[in-house]
Amino acid sequence: GLGCYSFDACKGTGAAPKPDDLPKFASLVVPDASDAAAAATALRGTYLCRDLINAPAGDMGPAELEAVARDLAASAGAS
Repeated sequence: GLGCYSFDACKGTGAAPKPDDLPKFASLVVPDASDAAAAATALRGTYLCRDLINAPAGDMGPAELEAVARDLAASAGAS
């Protein structure tokens, strides 16, 4: 889960994760009574927040933040 997070945007790896990629779980066992989809959604949200925080200030101005917000709204079906 959270231990698998890595900010690679500035490392030149060239392989950004796709929006529908599930977070990588490092031997996380999800009990039957819990909601794995909700846990994955929470992890994606946490990863997005960490990416925004870790992005260099020169790369994440108001226009870029707006683009992220619009993409997130569109992916959730909001208008």
